[in-house]
Amino acid sequence: MFGKQGIVTRLVAALAAGAVALATVAGASAQTPDAAPGGGVEVRVWQKLVDADLFYVSAHPAGGPWADAPLPLALDGLTEDGAWRYGDAVLDVAPRSVELRVWRGADGGGRLYLSARLAGGSWRTLGTVPLAMDGRSGTGAFRYGGVTLGAAPARAPFRLGFLDIGLVDHFISNVPDQGPAYRAALLAVKHVNDAGGVFGQPVEAFFGDSGLLAGETSACPSCQRTAVELAELLIEVEGVHAFVGPVASTDLIAIAQEVAAPRRVPFISPVSSSPFAADHDDAGFIFRTSVSDAAQGYALAELARDEGHDHVALVHRDDAWGRALAAAFTGHYEGRVSAVALHPDADSFSGELRELAASDAPALVVLTWPDDAVAVLDEVVAEGHFGQFFLINDHRPLIERYPGTLDGALGVAPRGLHVTEAEGHWEADYAAAYGTAPDAPFTRETYDAAIALMLAAEYAGSADGEAIRDALHAIATPPGARHPASAAGVAAALAAIRAGEDIDLDGESTPLDWDERGEIARAHMGIWRVADGAIEELRSFVVTLD
Repeated sequence: MFGKQGIVTRLVAALAAGAVALATVAGASAQTPDAAPGGGVEVRVWQKLVDADLFYVSAHPAGGPWADAPLPLALDGLTEDGAWRYGDAVLDVAPRSVELRVWRGADGGGRLYLSARLAGGSWRTLGTVPLAMDGRSGTGAFRYGGVTLGAAPARAPFRLGFLDIGLVDHFISNVPDQGPAYRAALLAVKHVNDAGGVFGQPVEAFFGDSGLLAGETSACPSCQRTAVELAELLIEVEGVHAFVGPVASTDLIAIAQEVAAPRRVPFISPVSSSPFAADHDDAGFIFRTSVSDAAQGYALAELARDEGHDHVALVHRDDAWGRALAAAFTGHYEGRVSAVALHPDADSFSGELRELAASDAPALVVLTWPDDAVAVLDEVVAEGHFGQFFLINDHRPLIERYPGTLDGALGVAPRGLHVTEAEGHWEADYAAAYGTAPDAPFTRETYDAAIALMLAAEYAGSADGEAIRDALHAIATPPGARHPASAAGVAAALAAIRAGEDIDLDGESTPLDWDERGEIARAHMGIWRVADGAIEELRSFVVTLD
C-alpha cells in the first residue's frame, strides 16, 4: 500500500470498507491522548513458517521484557465483498490495552495489514498499515512484523488527500494517474518534502478517483464510490487531514454539506468553478483555487460585445457548473442569446445544435467540458455553422484536433502572476521534473491548492481541521512577506513560518486572496485567440468579485 516515498497511489476499496467497519464496532474515536507511558507499546504479529494459517499476536511496553506469551489469533472474519479475512484481539499492557485487527487476503496470499490503537485512542493515529514480516523468532519457527504505538513525542505525518484529480487528466487527455494535474500534485508534495516536510516529517499523499474505481482496469470493478463516500473512506481509514478536490461542482456541493462541515475537514477544489457552490453552508471548510465562473462569464460577455456581436448562440452543459456559467454570461451580455443545454449523458447533440444553427447567430459560445466541446465542434465545423467561436480556459486539445479551422477563435482563462511577476519559475520547476511544460488547464490550480494546505498546516502547527481552515486565510494575506508558488518560494515560505514569521502566499494560478467564503476575491483573467493553430495571448486584466 505504501510506496518508497510514502505516497499511496490507490485506495484498496474492500480493505478500506472493512477498516471503517472496525472503527464502527470499536466505537467512535475518543479525545484522550494516544501517547503511552514509557515510550510506547510495541505490537507484534507472528506467523508460523510451516503453517502460514497460524497467527499469534503479542504486545509489551517498548524496550521492556515480553512478560506474556503470544496469543493465538484466528482470522475467521470475512468482509462483505469476500476479499479480506480478519481477526480481532485486545491485549493488556498495563496501564492500557491495545485493540487490533489483522487483515489477510481471502485467497491466503499477499501481504498482511494491521489496524491498531491504544484503548480509548484514535484509529486514525496509525491507520491501516502493511506489515513487513521480516523478523524471525529465536527458533526460526516464526516470522513476525509489528508497530509501536504511542511513542511520544513522535507525531503522525501530515496526510493530504487528492480527490478525483486523476479525473481532471482523464477528461483533458485520457491519461489518468499520469497526466498534468496528477503530476502537479506530486510536484507540490515533493517541493514541501524537499524543504523539510510538515511537522518535521515527509507529507504522505493519498489519491482517490471516484469515477475510476469501477473502470475496466480496476482491481475492484464493483467498488465504485461517490466522491462523498471516497472522502469518508480516506478520512476514516487513512486518516487524511485535508483534501485537494473534488473536481465537479456538484460533488463539491455534496462534500460541503455531507463531509466538510460535519467532519470539520478542509477541502480546496482546484477545478470546481460554479458560483452556486459558494451558496451552501460549509462552516468555512470549502476553498477554491479555481476562479468563480462569474469572472469568466463576465470576461467572455465583454469579449463578445467588443467583437461587435449583438446576437450569439450559446451551448452549455446541463449541470450545476454549466448552468451557472451560462447565467454568468447572459447576466452580463447586453445582446440577444439563443441558448441550448446539453445533457451530460446524451449520446448525441445533433438536435440541439440544429436548433442553434437555425437561430442565424453569427457566433457560438461554447461553455462545456473539453470532451463535450469536441462533439459540438465536430458537427458545427463540418456543417460550416457559425463564423466565430468563443471558448473558455485554453482548450488546446480542440485546437490540435482542428488545425487551422479554429484560427480566429477567441477565449478567456484565469491567468496567474506568472504572466508578469513570477514568469517562468513554476514552469521551469515542472519542466525540470517532467521534461515538458505544463500545457493543460488546472495544473497550476492543483499545485496551488496542495501547497496552500501544507503551508497552512505548518503555520497552524496542527493537523486539526479548524486550525488549518483558519491558517489558510492567514498565510495568503498581508502583512506577511510575499512568496511565490514555486520550489524556491515554498522553501522560503516554510523557513519563514518556522521562524515565527507571517507569509503572504501568491498562487501560480491566481492570487490566493480568499474571502470569508473561501472564494478567490481577485482574479487575473487572460484574453487569447487562436492564430496559426496555436494560442496567442492578447491581454489580461484584473476582475474583483463581490
